[in-house]
Amino acid sequence: MKNLTKVFLSLILVIINIKGKTQYDGLEDISKHWELGITGGYNAFFGDLGGNKGKGQPFIKDFNSPTVKPLAGLFANYFLYSWMSGQMEVKKTHILTSF
Repeated sequence: MKNLTKVFLSLILVIINIKGKTQYDGLEDISKHWELGITGGYNAFFGDLGGNKGKGQPFIKDFNSPTVKPLAGLFANYFLYSWMSGQMEVKKTHILTSF
């Protein structure tokens, strides 16, 4: 009886799987398309050239908010195939240390 139940459940799972749709159904093919956009945000430098006075500490201890500067950029993305693309970015920012 247990074997029959296992076979029956396995057949139900196989039938459900055969009738299921893939994730790609109904999506637009984006091959040979361009995507253009802008990026923006803020840039902060966590390095050995700045920080608070005294011996350097890891991460947030050496963070100085006046060194945070805006970041802006443009990007272009070309989809050769729906699963493969190439991207080019140009970003502009200013890095400031607290020497």
